[in-house]
Amino acid sequence: MQSRHEKVEAALELLRCASSRRLSLKDALSIVCMVTKLSEEVLREAVKRGIIRREGREIVILAEPAKARCRRHRCDAVCRRCGRRIKLCHYLHTGGFELGPYGSECIRKIAHTLSRDSA
Repeated sequence: MQSRHEKVEAALELLRCASSRRLSLKDALSIVCMVTKLSEEVLREAVKRGIIRREGREIVILAEPAKARCRRHRCDAVCRRCGRRIKLCHYLHTGGFELGPYGSECIRKIAHTLSRDSA
């Protein structure tokens, strides 16, 4: 089980993995909620550290981009995002954090959110 601090750190790292440097607040919150429900705390900390700048209903990612990679293996677990039982676990690895397990459908949604271009 991750501590509150570890969850915030993992969410900050995942924000850096977004391919777009400008995100809607909704997309940014979607990324943060993959790790923790502490969304306001994460966004406050990101601003404080200079990782993001808030511009109304958008955020601008100021930090250097990070990469996330996915690893999968057979398992018997519950998806961290949707709560469904899964037999194939997907884990995201970024900045020393392992996030997951996620099911196939949820990992596709996560990848889509991280790679979404700004509108």
